[in-house]
Amino acid sequence: MTKAKAMELMLEMARDLIEPTLARKIAKAFGYTLKDLGIKPKKVSEYYRATPYAKNLSAVSNHHLAEAIYQEIIKDNTPIERPFHGVGRNAEHVTEQSVGGIKFKLKLNQIETAQELSGRMGVEGESKIIVDEILKK
Repeated sequence: MTKAKAMELMLEMARDLIEPTLARKIAKAFGYTLKDLGIKPKKVSEYYRATPYAKNLSAVSNHHLAEAIYQEIIKDNTPIERPFHGVGRNAEHVTEQSVGGIKFKLKLNQIETAQELSGRMGVEGESKIIVDEILKK
């Protein structure tokens, strides 16, 4: 799974609980395991009152996964603010903020790499062109 696909899935399922297998694939797209991120799958019934069929299934909170990946990438464990009263809207907000932060950090890394490479090649004027091309994507 690519990072782009992982971010797309996290946004699509912003309010959802996801299967541990999918959570592992999303984490792996960024080079992490669930253990690296401090996430352990829980019984669905630990998140909310579940039907008898679902209560013994394991799941991972998608917004917690997105936030953990974001915090690991930026090396900061400060939780994202939760300004809403509803659990679902807060989950959506946290996921959107986390994925936005991940995208920003990945772009920043691309820019820094492009600037470093153009500097090594002694092509100062082309550095801005390379950075502009990255920002268009």
